[in-house]
Amino acid sequence: MPPPDGLLKLYESIEGEVNGVKYDCVGGLYWTKGEGGMPMIYGDPQVMPKNFIPQMPTLEGVQEANGLGMGFNLWRMQMFLDAKIPKPLFKTLQDFTPGVGAKAYTQDLYFFENAAKFGYRFACDTRVKVGHLDVLTGIVW
Repeated sequence: MPPPDGLLKLYESIEGEVNGVKYDCVGGLYWTKGEGGMPMIYGDPQVMPKNFIPQMPTLEGVQEANGLGMGFNLWRMQMFLDAKIPKPLFKTLQDFTPGVGAKAYTQDLYFFENAAKFGYRFACDTRVKVGHLDVLTGIVW
C-alpha cells in the first residue's frame, strides 16, 4: 500500500545521485508481516562478507542495501535485459552443499545477489513508507 507520492519520490531517488552513486533499483520502506517484523532492507554493502542481514532504516533518506523486498520498487530496465545475469532471473532456492552449508533464498534476494555480481546497486528510500497488508487479519504492517 504505497503512499500517494511514493512513485515520485522513488523517481527522484533513482534519477539523482546519492553520495555519488546512481542506483539501478530504489524501493520503498516496508516491513515483513507479523509480530517481530523486520525492515526489508537486506545487507549493508559496506559489511563483508556480503550478507542479507536486515538493516535498521535511516530517517528520511536513501539507504544502500544488498537487496530489497519486491513490494514497491522502481527499476532501470537494462538489468532485465543484461544477458550476463543468469536466467531465470527470479528463483526460490533451497539448497544444501556438504561442507559448505545451507542456502535458502526467496526470488527477490536471488535476483539481487546475481545482479550485484555485475555491478548493479540498490537502495531503499526511507521517505517512502509502504503499508504491507496481511489479508487474513486486515492488519497493515
